[in-house]
Amino acid sequence: MNYRYSTLHSTLPEFNVNKKRIIVRADCNVPLKNGKIENDFRLRALLPTLQFIAQRGGKIILITHLGRPQHQEPALSTQQLVSWFEQQGFSVRFAATVQRAHELSNESNSSLVLLENVRFFPGETTHDNNFAQQLAQCGDFYINDAFATVHRDQSSLTLTPLFFPREKRSIGFLIEREIHALNRLINSPEQPFLVLCGGGKIETKIPLIASLLDQDATIALLPATVFTFLKAEGHEVGASLVETDQLSSVHALLAQTKYKNKFIFPADYLVAPTITDATWNLSFVPAAQFPKNYYGISIGPHTVNTLKKYIEQAQTIFFNAAVGFPQHPETVEPINELLKAIGNSHAYSVIGGGDSVSFAVKAGVADQIGFLSTGGGATLAYVGKQPLPGLDPFLTQSDKS
Repeated sequence: MNYRYSTLHSTLPEFNVNKKRIIVRADCNVPLKNGKIENDFRLRALLPTLQFIAQRGGKIILITHLGRPQHQEPALSTQQLVSWFEQQGFSVRFAATVQRAHELSNESNSSLVLLENVRFFPGETTHDNNFAQQLAQCGDFYINDAFATVHRDQSSLTLTPLFFPREKRSIGFLIEREIHALNRLINSPEQPFLVLCGGGKIETKIPLIASLLDQDATIALLPATVFTFLKAEGHEVGASLVETDQLSSVHALLAQTKYKNKFIFPADYLVAPTITDATWNLSFVPAAQFPKNYYGISIGPHTVNTLKKYIEQAQTIFFNAAVGFPQHPETVEPINELLKAIGNSHAYSVIGGGDSVSFAVKAGVADQIGFLSTGGGATLAYVGKQPLPGLDPFLTQSDKS
């Protein structure tokens, strides 16, 4: 089945941006601590689009969100990002309101206007057409480069671009790179194809797993994802995280005979009797002897060795499995071993999910991975061939059919 977004490409190079105002909807949702950026991976991924516009005399009106604010929280203000963009050579003006952004967009004393956290404005999350139009009035062109947010239906993503004619709206270079890289996972991926899937939010992973099984992938189920699968089959998982509202969906997926023998379940686990104490009493146990009331934390050495062999044989690998607790380094070691094996493999590898990318960075293998996706839920939705409302404004009629 063709995926309607897979042929999208950026038309930004065709725009005459000199002395024009270009709205760039980005996802600058980076981790902050005491006002300092802890990881600028998403910001760096955005630079090619911003630099292209600035080098051709365009003025950037940058719209982004930070976190999920319930009100105007200073800790989530985009003003904290100003110094980072200045360090990249941009002349930045901060706009606390849309009206101020509009005023600054018509001044010539800056190359980039940074709007306050767009989620501070109620119209962003209420599908407010008037708010979307107010944003649109700040620019002559519209670029969406917020790949990590394209699975959301929010005003600046799905309504604002519609105020621009098709020849004045486009995806940016970041989204174009994402599409190109992720297409290799969904368009006849080179075999053997190995998927390592862990973490929570099972509801986002079921469509992903079903889609990749149809690509003849082998799915290695890791904590915490695996515990819902095991529970659905009646196995003991102790006090491990189980998403009970997803049990029926998981059971239906496992019941399909065409998927038989396409799953790898761990042979052993790293477990703990409690995860509330400062010191965890960790131990390895065989899967068949999972102790009641214990928490499954990660995988054991036998599973690590088995998966290393699969990694070595694979030609395509997709990793979305932030397993373990970084504050307890020993719980992350099993996944670090797998990440190092992926880094040393000859396979085309993709890591998706902010936490998974962070694990790869901390394991020292980020530079050895084929592609690090800026998306979490959006990456899973794309690979799972799900609707992406933030990309719909850029489809042609032939894409939609």
